[in-house]
Amino acid sequence: MAANLSPAADIGTRIMAWHDALAVHTEQPGMLTRTYLTEAHHAPPRS
Repeated sequence: MAANLSPAADIGTRIMAWHDALAVHTEQPGMLTRTYLTEAHHAPPRS
């Protein structure tokens, strides 16, 4: 069936596949979350 998709639909399918892959690494199961400027972001780099 994938062979019948338009180029735009194919890109959409690929984006959703990437979303599913990224959603494995999340703070809330079943959801794609991100955090920004948490304490970990403000901490000095570890060497």
